[in-house]
Amino acid sequence: MWFLPLLLLLAVSGPAWADKAPQPPAASIPADAVLIDLSAHLSLLPDPTQSFMLDDALARLDEFRPASRRDLITTFSAGVFWLHVRLHYAGSMPATRWLVAGTAKSLRVDYYERTGNDWLVLHSGRGIARDEKPIIAVDPVFPLALMPGAEHEVLLRVDARGATNMETFLWEPTAYRFADSIDLMKLSALLSGFVVCSLLALLAFLRLRETQYLWLGLMLFGLAGLEASRQNFLSTYLWFADRPLPPFTLAPLALLAFFSLSKVVSHALNLPGSMPRANRLLTVLRWAAVIGALIAPFQYGEGVRIMSLAVVAHNLATIAFTIECWRCGYANARIFLLAFFLALATETARQMANLGWLPFVGAMAFSTHFFLLAAPLILVGLVERTRQLRERLLVAERVQAAKSAFFARVSHELRSPLNTILGYSRMLGRNSAKLSLAEGTRGIESSTLRLLRQIDELLDEARAEAGQLRISPGQLALRPWLEEIAQSTRIVVEERNNHLNCHFQGDLAIDIKADGERLRQVLDNLLANANRHTHNGTLSLTCQALADADEAVLNFMVEDDGEGIPVETLQSIFEPFIRGQEEGCERGFGLGLPICRELVRQMGGEISAQSTPGQGSQFVFSLRLPVIGPSPPVVPSQLHAGPPPSNSPHILLVDDDAGYLDQLREICEDAGFSVETASGGNAALTQLRTGEWHLVVTDQMMPETDGWSVLREARALQPGVPVVLLSSAAPRPPENLPTDMRFDATLLKPGSSEAILETLWHLVIKVATGETKFDWGELARLTREGDVSAMEEWIAAGRADLTDCDNALIWVESLVNRLELPLLARVTTKLACLPLATG
Repeated sequence: MWFLPLLLLLAVSGPAWADKAPQPPAASIPADAVLIDLSAHLSLLPDPTQSFMLDDALARLDEFRPASRRDLITTFSAGVFWLHVRLHYAGSMPATRWLVAGTAKSLRVDYYERTGNDWLVLHSGRGIARDEKPIIAVDPVFPLALMPGAEHEVLLRVDARGATNMETFLWEPTAYRFADSIDLMKLSALLSGFVVCSLLALLAFLRLRETQYLWLGLMLFGLAGLEASRQNFLSTYLWFADRPLPPFTLAPLALLAFFSLSKVVSHALNLPGSMPRANRLLTVLRWAAVIGALIAPFQYGEGVRIMSLAVVAHNLATIAFTIECWRCGYANARIFLLAFFLALATETARQMANLGWLPFVGAMAFSTHFFLLAAPLILVGLVERTRQLRERLLVAERVQAAKSAFFARVSHELRSPLNTILGYSRMLGRNSAKLSLAEGTRGIESSTLRLLRQIDELLDEARAEAGQLRISPGQLALRPWLEEIAQSTRIVVEERNNHLNCHFQGDLAIDIKADGERLRQVLDNLLANANRHTHNGTLSLTCQALADADEAVLNFMVEDDGEGIPVETLQSIFEPFIRGQEEGCERGFGLGLPICRELVRQMGGEISAQSTPGQGSQFVFSLRLPVIGPSPPVVPSQLHAGPPPSNSPHILLVDDDAGYLDQLREICEDAGFSVETASGGNAALTQLRTGEWHLVVTDQMMPETDGWSVLREARALQPGVPVVLLSSAAPRPPENLPTDMRFDATLLKPGSSEAILETLWHLVIKVATGETKFDWGELARLTREGDVSAMEEWIAAGRADLTDCDNALIWVESLVNRLELPLLARVTTKLACLPLATG
């Protein structure tokens, strides 16, 4: 009965033997063979659970099936595979051969060789650190020691983790090294080509500041990294020796290359402007690829499949859109069509093969090489497109220059009627008893018609020729001029909680020949811009004077630590109508900096700007100006010349515009001045000869006798009386005017009543004070604090200590009594003459 268990065993195991698949024959290895393809001798077992160990594979040897070439080339649906091969060495001497298991794309290959009752275990692949590989090479390579007449059994566990090729070869080591070096040279040349083209594109971006070149450079850089990672070059030769390259590296590199390619296509074909729907489609596909890249670290196969689908759809759409642009006559479409077809056709076929839609052919392995051939064509197309856009930009700039010429012609003739309109409107709004509704309406209507005529005249002139800014040099005492700018600017700066530092260095006690008003216009504009774009920060005004007997070099610098100017607009801020920032800034024509540049150029200099967004800006210019003899010193007797003590400053207002003269008179009388008016230059000369004045305010352009004649007469009759120019135009002195003959202050119509009153009060109190040293800084502090009692004590102390400044103290007291504290604060701050170099 001993045979019954044997029969039962045969009955159970018989069907399994019947179903056992025939195994491929052992591969015969001749001694002189250099390369043997083992693919026909391989048997294959899929591991759907990706959990089989060596013992599990050995237990399923009967489930291995002969592997066809189609089975060895996997798509993205692949996972883990086991390969089995038997080798019979026919040589008479021991030999060493290298078994190359698949290609560099495999993530991990585990090598098991039977050695008696044990198994030799080795590891290689993209996911294995270089120090752990038996042979350093881009492919999974394992050494195999062949013994004469022996049969060798090898198991390979291949973790494909995506599309790969598992064809297996047996190489003679020297032959493999030679073939591998050739392949490495080809790969190095390919990567070098990508890097060079990428650098050229990035240099074009740095030179031209156009993002299309940046995207092209990033695309080529991404392709270089993708190919280096895909061919295992990156992890084998450029990565850390003791740690593996992360398996999901391919996904971000592929995303970088694809995303950048899509942006290059949008820029090259101008899809946002010419084909917005096409641009939206490419945008959707870009974000689909982003989603795939985010999924890849967790589900590699699914994430890469999504990216491949997006790539296929994007590439086909790109070729279709390029053909449509070519049909519509787009200038560079032919170049881009050739470049995109060359780059995308083979890559699209390769992606479709990876998805299992097409059979894999050998040419698909070189899809990345076609990108390198297409890169110069894309770069040429982008450069040509840039050239065309620059030509269009030059045309636009010429049109812009025409606009600048027109607006530069807008002069003071527009200001006078506007000033009358504003003044009458304010008087009517206050229900002034000095102006009836009918008179105000007639005045507004008359000024409006005058303004309309002037605009028509300016339009006619602008069509004929462009205007020019005039420079009228005169004698300018440098130090007082700088101090006046510093004092007036500091008041405005502090109103925005900013701080002004002034650094005046060198030979300042000189008189130079310069147009002080125009030069101040430049500095005022630069300081106003700095103040406008700085909040709770610091402004700096620097003037360095280097003088000899004949000329002086003035180096000016205006700095701030405010918002700064964006890089893309820094080069164009001196162009007409260009503003550094739009949001949060006062509106304007944008003519300030262009006019500054023109004025500096006419003075013989050049202005430049540097800026860092978020850190501030710096404007610098230098002027070389003649040095002339110093102005005659003002003697104390002149400073005290004028009428006897009075409760109100006695001032003379001169203007040929009766409407504006009435408005100005009301403003001054309401502020506490004793006012008389003159309707023209001749009347003003008569009143200067017959009366005594604390201050004279005159217009510039008047019939018969102009404001400069009024200035001459005032200086001759009452040298210590300040004379203020209040005009709609910049000062234009006559040619025969002495260089030391200048106004004490210049105001431009239409000016605010606050600015006018501040200037007038400052001058009358300053002249009345003479050389007496009041502590104006203390009074300015008390005024800002609103401590009226302390201000009255300050005035009383001044009267007790100083007996020769009655008018100054009387007028300060009158401002305190009327509670004109904001006005008094500004005036006393100016009078305080705070130190020019602080902080």
